[in-house]
Amino acid sequence: MLRIAWMADVAGRDKRNRALGRAGEARILAHERSTLRSAERADLAGKARWTPKEDCDGAGFDIARSAHDGRLRLIEIKTMNG
Repeated sequence: MLRIAWMADVAGRDKRNRALGRAGEARILAHERSTLRSAERADLAGKARWTPKEDCDGAGFDIARSAHDGRLRLIEIKTMNG
């Protein structure tokens, strides 16, 4: 079993997956802020939050932001390559 785990490099794969996930979340946060600025809502763009980084991981969503009309949008992001 140890040989299989060594060959699969489970820790390395997990590290790469986490880095890819963070990159995806950062990209979507930038997009959401840009969308709000384009709609002339820079006030809301500044309030968009990257929840796992700024608050806590495990909230059930990755980005929290207000929509143009003030409603709260909670966005869960899944990033993969392939």
